[in-house]
Amino acid sequence: MALSTVAAVLHLGNILAIGHEDLTKVNSTPDHKLGMLSIMIDAFGYHRIFRYVRLMLAGTPGLLFDRVALVTGTVTAAAGEVNDTSHLADTTNFTASDEKGKICQINVAGAAAPEGESALINANTASQLTFDANYKLSVAPESGDTYSDFGIAHYDAGADLVNRINIAGLLMGTPVAKDYGWVQVQGFHPAAQVDPASAAITADAAACAGATSFVRLLATGASQAQEYIGWFPMGTSSTAVQACMIIDVWDQAQAVS
Repeated sequence: MALSTVAAVLHLGNILAIGHEDLTKVNSTPDHKLGMLSIMIDAFGYHRIFRYVRLMLAGTPGLLFDRVALVTGTVTAAAGEVNDTSHLADTTNFTASDEKGKICQINVAGAAAPEGESALINANTASQLTFDANYKLSVAPESGDTYSDFGIAHYDAGADLVNRINIAGLLMGTPVAKDYGWVQVQGFHPAAQVDPASAAITADAAACAGATSFVRLLATGASQAQEYIGWFPMGTSSTAVQACMIIDVWDQAQAVS
């Protein structure tokens, strides 16, 4: 989409107080807009912030998910494919429905529009993206143009030491792959799932992403700031499978060194 056309504003949501039952609910279709925030105080007496996201893999409460990888490619123009301001084709480069809700950016287009423009993806097949009518490109992409699809609110299994800019937060529900649901992005969580390979956690120690969607103790070092996702208020043994944690990733803002 052309920046001047929409003033860089996408559809807006609201900050809502969502009850506990809703926070653990997952669904194959969205109940709220992606990125919706819920801010509340719970029985533990600590403020908590939650974000509504799409969970591309199955999981259980207390696991830590991170952002899906960029989908990149080159525009094609095979028979039956459509490239116009509302569509982009790339033969068999997509998984049907997985790109819905992502942002498509045209990276290289011969130094002319729509190079650098972005569009909101409404739907997709294996070979075709369809853009939101209100947030589409100003000029049709052409065969040979390159693009990337960025999942603002699309997450899957976490990996060790993922940068905090890509951390989803701690799962609240029990999704199957591609469900929509809530993750906690800030505040006290009573049962974050701990990496079994983590060293014993000490009180007030920093936390980071561990292997296979767990959290773990973050060792100090030069890169600690970009890997920091919160802290543990109390210590555990090296055999703990869960721990209380103060998660702090709601802004997803930390420079990558």
